[in-house]
Amino acid sequence: NNLNNNLIKLVQQQFDFIVLTAPPIQTSNLIKPLNLINLNNQIEQVQMQPCWALLIAFESKLDVQFDGAFVNQSIISWICRDSSKPQRNSNNDCWVIHASPQWSQQNLELTNDQAQIILFEEFSKLIFNFSTIKQSLTQPIYIQTHRWRYAIPIQPLNEQFLIDNDNAIGICGDWCGGARVEGAFLSGNALAEELINKF
Repeated sequence: NNLNNNLIKLVQQQFDFIVLTAPPIQTSNLIKPLNLINLNNQIEQVQMQPCWALLIAFESKLDVQFDGAFVNQSIISWICRDSSKPQRNSNNDCWVIHASPQWSQQNLELTNDQAQIILFEEFSKLIFNFSTIKQSLTQPIYIQTHRWRYAIPIQPLNEQFLIDNDNAIGICGDWCGGARVEGAFLSGNALAEELINKF
């Protein structure tokens, strides 16, 4: 596709196969004009939950004795010290925070700034409760909020990928055979192996 003056103009090209990796509702919309009823029926079975996410960096390390946690009884469901992962820059203390699917759904249309204020306040309370010296958080040196409208498959398909050989379309994603980052990788890898064997 060529993007020109905010208009997308289709360019006719010849392809051996097309691979779609979009979330199910977007994939369904893309293939609907092709009337692939069986494929579309499978895709439309999958419902996705949203997730508000927050990335925060601090100049110095927070005083907590863990690098990640699942959180109960909070609007936050998961926190992770991203800078503790291998081969990450550990000069600053970076955290990734995921809001719960329920809170994210109820507050899906907040602005980024609104969600950021609420999630940072909740994260501050969590860190205060778990820290040994009970100090309030310092001002972060970096903060960014992101809304994943289609983040978590409620019930992924059993198949690792979908394929329509007649129309040369392959479909993969974390909603095919898994619900995590590794699910997306395994789905894409399985489809890639299928296509390599074909060609």
